[in-house]
Amino acid sequence: MAIYKRDLQVEKTAHTNWLLYSTPGIDTIALKEEISKTTEGETSLRYGMIPGYLKYDKARQNSIKGYQVETDFTQNRKVKTALRNLYGSKATDFPLGIKLRLVPILQDIAHNVKAQARYLRLRLQQAHFVKKIVKCQWVMSDFL
Repeated sequence: MAIYKRDLQVEKTAHTNWLLYSTPGIDTIALKEEISKTTEGETSLRYGMIPGYLKYDKARQNSIKGYQVETDFTQNRKVKTALRNLYGSKATDFPLGIKLRLVPILQDIAHNVKAQARYLRLRLQQAHFVKKIVKCQWVMSDFL
């Protein structure tokens, strides 16, 4: 029996990062378990809107979405470090063999203008990637 409505059964959660190249078709249960085992901290994946600067983005029906990594607030720093090692530039072994890119949340890079520009570019890259994947799935389903 769950105490909280969230997937992660802790009192307070924190968003650590979001995953670039994530789509709704990923097996989130297996990926979540693999990430939790590797980072040695409880994590959860939530498919939701990737925040931008504009307030009206929240109201848009077709907002840019991706998987966000949530963790227990008390383990936030430890899990962030482990995720950087897991999905870093020198990493060769990825959970479930799915190569995703770890992108920090907007609040973590609020002081760096270049990082903010990179963040917004990666956010648009996620939108184009998901659009292509969904379009490809629709085309493939027409032939079945």
